Amino acid sequence: MREKDKIKQLLLAFYKGETSLEQEDYLSHYLLTTEDLSAEFIEDREVFRLLYASKVSEATPSAEFESRFEEWLEKELADAESAKPLYQVSWFRTTAVIAASLSLLLGLGYWFSNRSLSEETLSEHEQLALYQQTKGILIHFSTQLNKGVDAFEKVENRIDKVDKIIDKTLLIK
Repeated sequence: MREKDKIKQLLLAFYKGETSLEQEDYLSHYLLTTEDLSAEFIEDREVFRLLYASKVSEATPSAEFESRFEEWLEKELADAESAKPLYQVSWFRTTAVIAASLSLLLGLGYWFSNRSLSEETLSEHEQLALYQQTKGILIHFSTQLNKGVDAFEKVENRIDKVDKIIDKTLLIK
């Protein structure tokens, strides 16, 4: 197999994400060091030049930067420990909303159960209409309650992610 055909096959595999590191190193070496490169590989050379430049330009932070970063991180962690967590505020608000809603439902239930029998002489059509309205109200209430619970779960998930990142950062330190 000619060198040119081998490079074509490796490039196809590379763009599909199917090459090994050794094959990528081979491609990189060939494309970046060959002086009389075929015109069909010029764009690929640019791709590898950009990839290679990003690998070379990875810099190690200076000692001053690391010390400033560590000071900043310690300050942020201290501030975070002293601050009231967001999820406690959200939990309190969610609990208050649920308690108020349940109180409203219990109050309405008590009011309806203590109505006199003379008021309950509704036609079947009126009873069906009231049933449909009540059903609609309860479905709306359930939907709104679920939205609040979903939002609370999203906040908890985000807090968990932040905690994992902080834990990982502290373990590296």
